[in-house]
Amino acid sequence: MERTTSLVTMVTPVSSYHRDQVARISKVVAAQTVPCQHIIIHDDDGRGAGYARNQGLAQVDTRFVVFLDADDDIAPDFAEKTLRAYIQHRRIIYTDWYIDGKRTEAPECAWVNSTWHVVTALIPTAWAKAVNGFDETLPAGEDTDFFMKLAAAGYCAKRLPEPLFTYGSNGQRSKRMLMAGLKDTFIAKIANRYGGKVSDCNTCGANPDGEMMPANEQLEGTSLVKVLWGGNRRERGRATGVMYPRTGNGATMYVYEADIDMSPEWFARVDDKPFDDVRDIAAWLMQTERAPDGVVYAVPTQYPGGNIPVKADVSKVLAKAKRR
Repeated sequence: MERTTSLVTMVTPVSSYHRDQVARISKVVAAQTVPCQHIIIHDDDGRGAGYARNQGLAQVDTRFVVFLDADDDIAPDFAEKTLRAYIQHRRIIYTDWYIDGKRTEAPECAWVNSTWHVVTALIPTAWAKAVNGFDETLPAGEDTDFFMKLAAAGYCAKRLPEPLFTYGSNGQRSKRMLMAGLKDTFIAKIANRYGGKVSDCNTCGANPDGEMMPANEQLEGTSLVKVLWGGNRRERGRATGVMYPRTGNGATMYVYEADIDMSPEWFARVDDKPFDDVRDIAAWLMQTERAPDGVVYAVPTQYPGGNIPVKADVSKVLAKAKRR
């Protein structure tokens, strides 16, 4: 994967009644403490937020995507703090939020028992694309369907208990649904689509069933990976359904290519380029301001693939990460 100057792309759908918000939301993204790309999709034909978000998602080429509506707001360190949380948990990261000046605490475990969180969250782009984005046929609540679809597919989420998101005063459909008390009813209705496949937070991503993968045996279609989760456990491949042997803590094993692609937070190919490992995301996050024009810092030879513009000495950062 080519190294880019950003790890995060923010996608903003713009309807006819939000055109006056474009300049403001562009400044919000530009003010982030880490560089973020910004894709703005104008929905001039009124096809809905789901359609506009999908059009933006198709253009995203960064590791992560954030869906940010034109009339909402995020803290300047939203991207930085959610990236740091991802390094720790390797899950979709959602936050608490403000609405009408009051803080709302997001649930510790969203999308079960009628709980939910806002659409603006840090999501691995590969996951969003794997579930084909948003359902464009829904008149409202396509964000609820999207996140329940992710959860049903085994893509888990984690709360960051800080209010880094603010609902805008010009919200239309979602705010009306909240104020009318219809959100719980809608969530229950959408849950029926997935037939009880939405797991709670303790079991999300794990499944005791499935064909067992032979230990340390290279089969056709597999590659050698480093396991990125801590502890010692089994995991089921999200694409193949194969159950992999109990392992963890950086051990290596052979995994089917489709499962590697579907679970970048679990597996890193041993010959991957930088940014395919959370250690490199951590190093990149040492950047809290853009490097001066024309200034780059060399990446050690064991991490080929480009340069990382960071304030710190990258070789020391990566060397420290490697010792962990």
